[in-house]
Parts: sequence; C-alpha cells; structure tokens
Amino acid sequence: MNTLASTIAELRVLIGYLGEKNQAHWWGGELLSPSATAFLAPIFNRSLFLAQYQGSSRAAAKVHDEAIGVELDVKLNPNLHDREIRIDNGWTVKIGCGLDFYQRPGGWFEAGANDHACANAWKLRPTFSGHSCK
Repeated sequence: MNTLASTIAELRVLIGYLGEKNQAHWWGGELLSPSATAFLAPIFNRSLFLAQYQGSSRAAAKVHDEAIGVELDVKLNPNLHDREIRIDNGWTVKIGCGLDFYQRPGGWFEAGANDHACANAWKLRPTFSGHSCK
C-alpha cells in the first residue's frame, strides 16, 4: 500500500541520506551513518530512526532556505518571559503563555511525559504589534 504520504516520507529520507557528508556532501551532517546510529541508539532507543530523519530533514531545510535567501537569526534574551518572534519589517508576534507552554502530564506513564510531540499544550493567546497595513 503506497500512499502519497509514505512516498513523500521515503523521498525525504532519501534526500537526507544523499545530502550527508559521506554521500553528495550537500551539508556536513552524518545522522544516517552507522557511526551516528551507534551513538544515538542509547539516547533514542525507541525513536532512533525518527531522530535521524528529523535531523537530516532539518539540515536539508537549512541548506534549502540559505539557497533561496531565507535567513533565521536567533537571539536569546535571558530576561524575556514570553516567547516572541521579531520580523525585520517591524512586526512582533508573542505567543502569550510565557516559556512553559506544555501542560504537565498526570504521571510519568502518560502521553507527553517523555515526548513533547505527544504533550498537551496550553491555549496560545498570540498578540501582534507593529506597523499597521493602511
């Protein structure tokens, strides 16, 4: 059963593998190599392939964004209480729930206790400020 989603996932893994340092060297990572597998296996024992896939996908996305001129400049402010995105056109977006946006799970064996991808998040209250579009 070959669905569109599985085809896209297979292509993303293939691109991730081909772009690695020991293949076409589009980026310097080796997340899908045997040495990375041996290193990551004790850390991501149940989600090893997913961790490798996400790492290589992010490397591919970064190379792609740089090639088309997208630049992400991350600056951390230790005094900031709320997460915000400042766009170079003057707009600021705040998510409105501080730095702790995941709800605490009921116990260690509930979904989200060890994997934030499964955790419940607080309702976001974004605010937008900046130049008005008149």
